[in-house]
Amino acid sequence: MRINPYLNLPIVRIRRLPAATDPLQWGETGDTPVAIVVFVIALLGAALGAALAGYAIDSAQHADDRTLLYGALAVLLPCLLALLAAIAEFTRLHTVSIDTETVHWSARQLWRRFEYAAPLRDYQGLFILDRTRRLFIRNQDKSLAGRRGPLTEFVIVLRHKHSGAFDLELFRAQPSLTTLLTMHSAAANGPASVESASACAELAASYRHALQQLCEQLDKPVLIAVADKAVQEWSVDALDDWLRPPSA
Repeated sequence: MRINPYLNLPIVRIRRLPAATDPLQWGETGDTPVAIVVFVIALLGAALGAALAGYAIDSAQHADDRTLLYGALAVLLPCLLALLAAIAEFTRLHTVSIDTETVHWSARQLWRRFEYAAPLRDYQGLFILDRTRRLFIRNQDKSLAGRRGPLTEFVIVLRHKHSGAFDLELFRAQPSLTTLLTMHSAAANGPASVESASACAELAASYRHALQQLCEQLDKPVLIAVADKAVQEWSVDALDDWLRPPSA
């Protein structure tokens, strides 16, 4: 049911929730600016690789040295894959819709389209996790020249009871909760960091609000990871205390 990840450009997206009064529906399209840049660079590289390959084939008729041909293919093949990835990003559309009984998911990319609908009762709960991304082109909400270093995310996943292939990410934001609480602790103990500590507390509150909103709208418990890849239910009240940064 999943689209081949090798056709996706590694772009980080920040997914926000619809308002509490709105239907639970999300739509996510491709990142056009990045796709354009990749497409243009890959097209130039493919043209260069094709020209070198043509010259190498012609030269191979007069000599046994095929080094130039191998070099041309080393340029051409990655550029063709990059062109395919850029075109896939242009055409990408993911949609999620959840009502009181059913979860609908669809993905369109290039010539392929996948859809499924599963009963909401088949989902176990809202699994929360911290995640680190080390390879990406850019953040969607940042400029093309944005930072490329590792980043951390706080993620809320609607977890399926039987198959991880049907898990759906409903919310994600940066940084991760662990990073955020570390930043808050450092700011609270710093010389002139009241504003920074307050900003961290407000961001943690937004994570808590998103999770509580989903719990109420979907009537699902919160799940956290425990030993041996098992999960454990947490009450919203306990989670509220856990998400709140320690006071200065």
